[in-house]
Amino acid sequence: MSCPTFEQLIDFADETSPSAVKLSVAEHAGICKACQATLHWYRGIVDTARLDTSFDPPVWETRRAVGLFAEARDAA
Repeated sequence: MSCPTFEQLIDFADETSPSAVKLSVAEHAGICKACQATLHWYRGIVDTARLDTSFDPPVWETRRAVGLFAEARDAA
């Protein structure tokens, strides 16, 4: 199997993958050092971000950011 996309790895790490994709990503990540490294890197970023309480953006700004990511995903 080829490596999953970055988005599939992130969805897997965030536990938002559909069941069929989750299983294949889990199996692949169990043997692929590159995907393991990507997951480790991403989890490190998420853990660090969760610890940072120095900034709490306004709700409108968070919604706008999520919307921009959704637009970029849909355009891809």
